[in-house]
Amino acid sequence: MNRLNQVILEGVVTSKQENMISLADGTTPTVLMLVSTRYFKDENGEKCEEKSAFEVRAYGRMKESVNNLAHIGRSIRVVGSLKQLKFDNGTSTVFVIAQHIEYMPFRKE
Repeated sequence: MNRLNQVILEGVVTSKQENMISLADGTTPTVLMLVSTRYFKDENGEKCEEKSAFEVRAYGRMKESVNNLAHIGRSIRVVGSLKQLKFDNGTSTVFVIAQHIEYMPFRKE
């Protein structure tokens, strides 16, 4: 039985690289870096913020959408699943495979 593997992230696109990675079957995802900020108060009541960066990969039709709409600085919401790659040297990496992306309107300042 499959276990639930789904994440929802909101953040700002900080970089986008097309065709950076080539998989064994020849497919090449677009890779985004998404930075999400969490605001909270610490034990002393001081306001704090914590930034986290996530690698998001888009394939197929999702890749086309990302290439056209996910510009650096744009806020997006990503629904996807986590994928872990393990390497021969004992290291591993985790990233998000995008299944759905919502593009937030640009804010006028």
